[in-house]
Amino acid sequence: MVLIKLNKMIKVTLLSVIAFILMFIEFPIFAAFPFLKLDFSDLPCMLAALTFGPVSGITCEFLKNLLNATLEGTTTSFVGELANFLVGSAYVGSASLIYKMFKTKKSAIISLLLGTIIATIFAAFANYFLLLPFFKMPQEARFPTIINGIIPFNLIKYFIVSIIIFLTYKKLSPYLKK
Repeated sequence: MVLIKLNKMIKVTLLSVIAFILMFIEFPIFAAFPFLKLDFSDLPCMLAALTFGPVSGITCEFLKNLLNATLEGTTTSFVGELANFLVGSAYVGSASLIYKMFKTKKSAIISLLLGTIIATIFAAFANYFLLLPFFKMPQEARFPTIINGIIPFNLIKYFIVSIIIFLTYKKLSPYLKK
């Protein structure tokens, strides 16, 4: 039992480090919102969540952001890391929780789509009430930023991540479960 838990902890930690490395491969997709950068660091965390459960995926999200804040430093006073952790956790947590109930191809599609929608809605509220106020953004500017930037960005990001996960999870899961 102890070896199984240790094995799982090591795999989640390794996936977190891979996620941290993937954070460096980023690019903006909207010129008007250069702070919104697409990266693929949620892929390893979703693999952890689907393989070992939602808590493992959220742990991966936490560790990658902790590594990023500690080793890379931050230009956003940790708001970027907080945003990445909160929204990424909403995505991996909700999608893996739904998938855990019915492990079929159809439920995988539904869970990834619902995870995308849940993360996007969560991102909108978190940005309006918590994240954008950190940057002293006036209340009247938050709504257009969310409608024109935050919502489309998160829909695109998590849709792309979902497609990649859907195409690769079944091929990679046997290696993670060993």
